[in-house]
Order: sequence, then C-alpha cells, then structure tokens
Amino acid sequence: MCDDGCTNTDVVIARGYLQHQLELITGIRVDRPIEFEFAMSTEEGLGVGFERLCQFLAERSESVVSLEHPMVAASMCETLARMLLLGQPHDHGYLLEQRHANIGAQEQRLLEEYIVANADRRIGLAELARLTGATGQVIDASFRDRRGLPLQAFIERTRLEHVHELLETTPELTPARALRRANVIFSEHFNAEYLRVFGELPEATWIRAQTEKVSATTRPATVFLIVGNVQLAQSLQLAVCDGGYLLETFDSVDAFINAKRSGRLGCVIIELALAGHRRLAEACPRLPWIGLSAEDTARVAVESMKEGALDVLFTPVEPTALWQGIELAFAHGAEQRRLHVTQAQQAARLASLTPREREVCERVARGALNKQIADELRISRATVKVHRARGLQKLGASSAAELARMLMAD
Repeated sequence: MCDDGCTNTDVVIARGYLQHQLELITGIRVDRPIEFEFAMSTEEGLGVGFERLCQFLAERSESVVSLEHPMVAASMCETLARMLLLGQPHDHGYLLEQRHANIGAQEQRLLEEYIVANADRRIGLAELARLTGATGQVIDASFRDRRGLPLQAFIERTRLEHVHELLETTPELTPARALRRANVIFSEHFNAEYLRVFGELPEATWIRAQTEKVSATTRPATVFLIVGNVQLAQSLQLAVCDGGYLLETFDSVDAFINAKRSGRLGCVIIELALAGHRRLAEACPRLPWIGLSAEDTARVAVESMKEGALDVLFTPVEPTALWQGIELAFAHGAEQRRLHVTQAQQAARLASLTPREREVCERVARGALNKQIADELRISRATVKVHRARGLQKLGASSAAELARMLMAD
C-alpha cells in the first residue's frame, strides 16, 4: 500500500472465526482448520475489494471513531472473512461449490423486507441466517435467482435507495450526515455507485431537493390588498382585476398576518393610515409592499421607503400607475426569490464539504500553496490535491478566486 512510500500490511484473522463463517455460508460443519494457497489476485474480482478494505482499515482504524462501534467492527470482520473464503483458494473450497435448494418465496419476501427496514445499518450474514434458518450460500443463491443480484449487491442497492430517499425528503439532512446515518464507510465507492444508479452525486440530489423545497412554497403571484376604507378598496379591486391580476383583500394588517400569506409570491398594497402597518415589514420580510396615502407629500414617501416600502402611490390612483407599481413589485419579488434560491444552493454546496475539504478550500482561497497546506494540516501533498479537487468539484468553482468569493459570501 503506497502513499509517499510503500509499506506492507499484515492481516490476522483467527482460524476459528474463518471456520465459523464458512459454516454460516455453507451450513456444513467444518471440523478442521482451513488451509489457504494464498493465490488471490488483487487486480480483479474479490481480491480488489479485499485489498482496498485492508488498506482502509490500516490507514483509518486509529482515527475513525465509527470503527469502534461493535456492529461496525463485526461487519468489517465478517466482510474480510467472506472475501478471503470466497476469493482465496483453500482446501475447503469444494463446500462452496455444492448446490442447495433455494428458500421459499415467503422467506425471500421476509428477507427483503428486513433489509429495507434496516437499510440504515450494517446487516450481517449471521442475522439473516438466523432469521430464515437458511445458510448464507442458500440465501445468496436465492437472491441471484430471484433478483439477479448477489445478496451483498441487493443490500448495497437498498442502502443507495435509502440515502437517495433521505436526501430527497429531508433537505435539512446534509449528504455527509445522510451517509453517516446509513453507516456508509467507503464514501468514494458509495458515491461512484450512487452516480451510476441515479445519474448524479448525493450532493446534486440534495441541492435539487433544496431548490424544489423553495419552489414548492410559491404559488402564482398575487396582489394582497390591505385597505380599511371601503370605497377605496372597491375602486382598487376593480383596477387590479382589470389588470388581470390575482387578488386577495384584507381590511386590517392583523387579518393579513393571521392568514399566513408571507410565504406566497406577490406583493402587498397597503393603506398607510391603517394601524399596525409598520409591522408588515417585520412579519413579511420577503414580500415587497407598496404604500397608499391620501397625503401627497415627500415626507410620507421618504418615511415609507425607510420603513421598507418599495413605492408609495397617492390616492386616487390611476389604474396605469397601479399596474406599473404591481409589475415593479412582482419583478422585485422574483429577483429576491432567485437570490434566495441561489443562496440556498450555495449553502447546500458548502454544507456538503467534509471538515477536511473545508479546511483545504479555505486555505486555497487565501492563496496558500499545496505544500504550505500540507505542512499546516500535517498531511501529504497528494492528499491536499485530492481534497482540493473534490472541494472545487462540489462547489462548482473553477479557480481559487471563485472559491474565495463563495467562502466570503458564506
């Protein structure tokens, strides 16, 4: 295994544990130690995964806290043992070649439901064997025949679908947290499979869900008319409807606030003489509003603008002036919504960074060289390059300058 230099890694697995795993797989008692030929290829097949798993454990076992969990540790040991038994030639290999009858359709359905219900944790072969009373070999053969997938591939696909559903339905759950919830350890391999199955990385799914969440809160643009004067309200209603706009009317600020329209797309036209009109900006910070006043003075206009009004119209209002004000407010609201979506997407991208990627990206944005970052964080330059490339890809930045702008905006 190589980083800046090459070292050998010793893998020690108890013989008794290997015998127990072989019994679980085949359902046949193993009375004598298993002798291996140690001829597994690390260039193809199970040997590739076995080598990667050993490398990961050797590099991360002292730093990854999750590996200390008994369930995770047991799953790692079981995976290593199964890879060794299935990929390394040994004198008990003939047991693996024996054909057994498949489990029934009811047991198959039970297993699939169990796997789906427990998609957020590592599932061991032993618990599936106990669930059905069948051997691991029989269970695996049944999944191959009925689903066209080995058991482990079905479990991994279920975990992929589980994470995809989490990211689509729970936007507040970041990709990193979703992977941790699903007990995903090899995030690089998982992300590659996720991309192959869904055509996008987990970060892209999350960003899309964030955007759709914002879009879902909007309806067709509406004019919300808040006027206490009955005659004024009637004339304005007629003008708004003649302009072809959707209209909702309220006779007080409290009635509008209690109707909970603040999340809608549109604008408010409010009579400034109404009590509590100053609370409108606080209750509906993203909804543009236009003031109505019978007092045609610069003082009224200036004070209203300071309170947050986009414009002030003086009564009686000409329909053309009213329509122009509405269009201005709609355009302003659409631009604010676009900025909000952009900010949500950028926040989602930044949140998708791992702590180490964030550390590296912050230093890249400050103009630090790879060697300086490596020395400061006490990691190799090759590792810095990997984190830098991933960070830029996740953020959609093409240069250090663009990266700096994103981080400054955050």
